[in-house]
Amino acid sequence: MHKREMAKEKDVPQLLASSSKKRRLEVSIEHAPAAEGSLAPYAAFFPAGLPDNPHHPAENGSAPDQKEGITFEAFRSTAPFRGKHQLLLGRGSGIDYVGANFPTKQGSRYVVGLFNKVEGTLKVTAVGGDKVFRMEPRVPGLEYENDEAAASVPDEELEKDQAAVAAERRAKREMLVETFGSRKARVQQNARQREKVEEDTIAAPKALTSLLSSAVAAVPTREEATRSVTSLESRLIPPCNPEATTPAGVYPVKLLIPPEVQKALDLEPYQKAARHPERPLKMYFGGDISDLVKKRVHKLSVEGDPRGSADRIKCLAYLAYLVEFYRLPPQKVNRFCSGRRGADSEEIVAGRGVEALAQEAGMPVIVLETFMERFLTKLPGRGGGTEYARPQKSADLTIAYILVAALHVDQFCSDPEDVAAALQMTVGQLVPRYKELGCKVRKLTKAQKEAGGSGSGYEVTLPVPVVFPALKRGR
Repeated sequence: MHKREMAKEKDVPQLLASSSKKRRLEVSIEHAPAAEGSLAPYAAFFPAGLPDNPHHPAENGSAPDQKEGITFEAFRSTAPFRGKHQLLLGRGSGIDYVGANFPTKQGSRYVVGLFNKVEGTLKVTAVGGDKVFRMEPRVPGLEYENDEAAASVPDEELEKDQAAVAAERRAKREMLVETFGSRKARVQQNARQREKVEEDTIAAPKALTSLLSSAVAAVPTREEATRSVTSLESRLIPPCNPEATTPAGVYPVKLLIPPEVQKALDLEPYQKAARHPERPLKMYFGGDISDLVKKRVHKLSVEGDPRGSADRIKCLAYLAYLVEFYRLPPQKVNRFCSGRRGADSEEIVAGRGVEALAQEAGMPVIVLETFMERFLTKLPGRGGGTEYARPQKSADLTIAYILVAALHVDQFCSDPEDVAAALQMTVGQLVPRYKELGCKVRKLTKAQKEAGGSGSGYEVTLPVPVVFPALKRGR
């Protein structure tokens, strides 16, 4: 190491005078690499002042002697991803000096004290950052706000840290979605979590092999896939008999309306209205009645069936309840029927119940419970309990039941205009839904429209034997 020569007081004027003279010197710079396996040389800074005789090296691991001054040793980490971490240690008789190029444990705590001479008190407070900051001179104008420590971190360690941060953020995001997210967001998140294959979900390699084997076995063959495409189970339609020879037999009433619901239907107002079509409907129904039902009550009495068939009357009463339930928002169902945790307790607080909701909706309890079971999906609610949702598939199935019930009342020759109005849809939106049921949709000419009194200009029929359209297979 180079020795620094100190200038004497009498030499200072001479040095200052000579510094003003311009001289040209020729110098050469040569890079001297460190010896193999050596960590030196080091540059050290002593904020408390230079120690006495700081350049004494350690010899053969001997302990420092008070007369010999400070013994310096250098250490390099052998831990994975820590190869660049080095520590310089100077041990003396009364004090140690420690320097490192990585964050180390705090050797002491610093406080700032304020002494009050009048009161004789000393107030102390910890310094910010719990250490004394070393202010180094730097080139002005550069950005120092960003953390420059990441530049010295190995790529493997940096990737590991980034993965840990990403996992922590993902966990917090999932917690927020579970607590404050919408019903749709929670369903999507639960589906993504079920699809994950991680170490904590697979106990051993054998379990992974079993999981993959079961997944391969679950893949359908070409024949099975073809059968599933043409299968009635994959269609969002009511139970049907494709071998039936009559339109009413394709969607039989006994399968369309469950027996317990048939017993709960109030058919008397419809029977009286069918026997006396000249009387106002308010005599039998009391309150408001939808246009969809109002237009079909007078169709119950036909030639050869003056009182209306029992099946068509059941379908009309069932249709009225179906439309009412379709208009019922799931949020209202949740207010009445879903349990939630109370604000001041861990107990599940139940809503007013299905009975109260059925009374407000104007339908029997058994009918409402059947609709909720068939056309709604149960989900875990916020803070416990259960919530109800209406996914798109459930809404499509409800519409299919409404269309079939209306076809029964119309004797399978229907004008879709009032059905579309009741569902707040257009006739064009209902056309593909009718075709999915196996119906034939015919656009009427102007003369046919005027003769038949069709408001929409379309006629929907159900030909037999029924033919269903081919299902679209996802790629």
